[in-house]
Amino acid sequence: THIRSDLEAGVARVTFPLGRFDGVAVRELFEFSNTLPSAHPKLLVDTTGVTLVPSGGMGMLLTIRKRFLANGGQLHVAIPNANIMETFRIASMHRMLELFESVEDARAGFKP
Repeated sequence: THIRSDLEAGVARVTFPLGRFDGVAVRELFEFSNTLPSAHPKLLVDTTGVTLVPSGGMGMLLTIRKRFLANGGQLHVAIPNANIMETFRIASMHRMLELFESVEDARAGFKP
């Protein structure tokens, strides 16, 4: 498996233990997001240790966000790597996704 998940205080968190957000991880992330409650899901995608996020990964985050917004949910993305954060900004993803520079900030940003 390319992702790992845990649940803390009602927030599901996904990490990438292999450091890759590749096609397999994108599919696993989508499948995992479908297992969350349909009403008010909260998902934190933690990219700590990831060195590259392909466009397919960014697109999947947008797909998940759209579905979550329709159900009163929240999606936060923690991007501690400055180069990856810059890639998201160049792609204007900061306008469509809730991006945070640390896992702590992302977790604290969830609304009750």
